[in-house]
Amino acid sequence: MEPRTTRRRVRWTHILGIILLFNGMSAAATLPIERQFPAPGDWAEGMTFVGADLWIWDIDLPGFYVVAPDTGAVKASYPSPPTGGATGLAYDGTFVWGASGDSEYPPFMAKFSPIDGSVISYYDVPIRNPEGITYDGQYLWVSGNTFDDSRIVALDPLTMQPVRELILPVQSPRDLAWDGMSLWMGASDWLGLGMGWREHILQIDPLTGDVLGDFDVPGGVAIGLAWDHGLLYVSDLTRDTIFVLRVPEPASIALLCAAAALLKLGPVRREARRVSLLKEQVQ
Repeated sequence: MEPRTTRRRVRWTHILGIILLFNGMSAAATLPIERQFPAPGDWAEGMTFVGADLWIWDIDLPGFYVVAPDTGAVKASYPSPPTGGATGLAYDGTFVWGASGDSEYPPFMAKFSPIDGSVISYYDVPIRNPEGITYDGQYLWVSGNTFDDSRIVALDPLTMQPVRELILPVQSPRDLAWDGMSLWMGASDWLGLGMGWREHILQIDPLTGDVLGDFDVPGGVAIGLAWDHGLLYVSDLTRDTIFVLRVPEPASIALLCAAAALLKLGPVRREARRVSLLKEQVQ
C-alpha cells in the first residue's frame, strides 16, 4: 500500500503547487469545452479511441474501461495485466498499445487485444519512465515523464526501432494524441517555489518539434489525451473528469495563441502588436 499512498501524496502536493501558480500567473490560449463527464475512476490516465468507443485505463482501480464518449457511461471493463496499468494508450486500427511508467511497477510497453484487453506481447521501453503513446498512421510516438529526458520518440511498430526523436522545451512530458497532422501533448513545468507547476497542453509539429500552440488545461493536470473528429478528450487528475475540448481550425488556433500572447504584454506593446496582427490578416 505504501506506493499508492506515496502516489496520492504526490498528487495533492502537485495540486497545491498548481493553486500557487494560478495565484501568480495567467497563461496561454484556451480551448472551448464542448462537454464533460466523470472519469470511471480517480486516476484515468491512458486514453484512446477504438472504433466509436473511448478506452480508458485507470491505474487506481486498475483496469481497462470502455466508455461511451458522449456520456461517459461504462460499456465494458477488463482487468489490468500483472504488470500494472498504462499511463498512455494508442490504437493502430488493429491492436491497442500501452506504455507505462507507473511508479508501482517496472516501466513497460505492450500490445493488447481490442476484444478483451488481454496482453499479446511486451516490448522494451524506448525511453525512461514512458508516460504517453499515440499512433500517427505510420509510427508509434512515445513520451517520457522525466526532468532530464524530455523527448518524444517515434517507433516503427513492425521493428520497434526508433526512427525519429523530438527534443521538447518542457520539463515533464505527459500523454500524447494525434489529430491527423500534429501531435498533442500534456506537459508540466516547475516554475520554482512560490510559483508551483505550470500545467498546459501543447500542439507540436511532428517533423520539427516546433510548438504550434500552447493551451491552458481545462482543469488542473492533463494526464490523459485522446483525439476524435476535431475534439480533444482530456483526462483531468484533480477533478476526476474527462473534458471534451473543441479544437478550432489551424488559422483560428494561431489567432488564439496570438491573443493569449498579447495579454502578457504591457498596454503600449500590446497595442503595437495588435496593429501588427491586423496588418498581417489584411495581407
